[in-house]
Amino acid sequence: MTDVRDDPRFQGWLARMKASTQEEKDSELAFAIDNLGYAQVEELIDAGAKTEATGGIPLLAWAIRRTDDWKMTETLLDKGLSAQGVKFGDLWAFFEEDRERAYKLLGRIVDAGMDIEERARAAIDALEKGDDGFVERSVLRPGEDAVSVIDAGKAHDKNNVLQRLQPDAEEMKNLFEKHFANGVTAEKLKEEAAPSGMTGFMLAVRADRFADVAAYFESKGVSPDVADLLQEDRFGASVITLMGHRRNIARLFAPAIWAARPDDALITMEKVPERYQPQLDKPRLARDIAHLRLSKQMKSRPVAPPKG
Repeated sequence: MTDVRDDPRFQGWLARMKASTQEEKDSELAFAIDNLGYAQVEELIDAGAKTEATGGIPLLAWAIRRTDDWKMTETLLDKGLSAQGVKFGDLWAFFEEDRERAYKLLGRIVDAGMDIEERARAAIDALEKGDDGFVERSVLRPGEDAVSVIDAGKAHDKNNVLQRLQPDAEEMKNLFEKHFANGVTAEKLKEEAAPSGMTGFMLAVRADRFADVAAYFESKGVSPDVADLLQEDRFGASVITLMGHRRNIARLFAPAIWAARPDDALITMEKVPERYQPQLDKPRLARDIAHLRLSKQMKSRPVAPPKG
């Protein structure tokens, strides 16, 4: 597919834009957004066009209202625009077209600084539609709970929210006891524990019983399968994102858990979403994994017979 940037006319336009005034760049950026000129938008931002606001409205919010366009919204997010001023109500077209993709986009908008009042509205909407699991994945930031966000946004009665929130902590603990009645096993960790696609491994995280899972891996001398950590339920939650949201993802990388397959720890670490990466001490983890490799190599070497 031909890149528009290779067109001499595009190059001529870009040269003019780089030499133009600030006002001209800003005006051209608004025009490019309106006309879904993705490459033009990227180049204009790189050339110094203002991205803070247009007509008193933050630029990303303005662009969403003007275009309802996936690629334009994602392009502006890729360029680091703030999501302050983005109204949840302005995202309706995305949710009508592709709900799951819309929740992923909402997660990016939240990470880019969506106002808490709008996040509260998004949480309420998800709860009312039965999309409870998307609240944690897409609306909340690491360590937050839906009640505090909705209460802070002053957008709904707190008691009504409490009745709707899922998964309930006590319910998860009871389900854990039932699912793992005969103890933690590899089969039970992989097996679905709820119609939502929640696996036993996810359930352990939600029930705050990860310590039981870690003890299983350590006692059996086995390591988790990377695919099990990345597997998603119907809300897009995985073991990694659930632990990241709870701000305890570093526990997943305890050296004893990865003694059997240290290289898989590195693979898993790179799969951790950007929003949870700050929770990882990568230099220390890399050092621990290097020690695990060395230990594994030493154990696998044949023992020389005694002399004489």
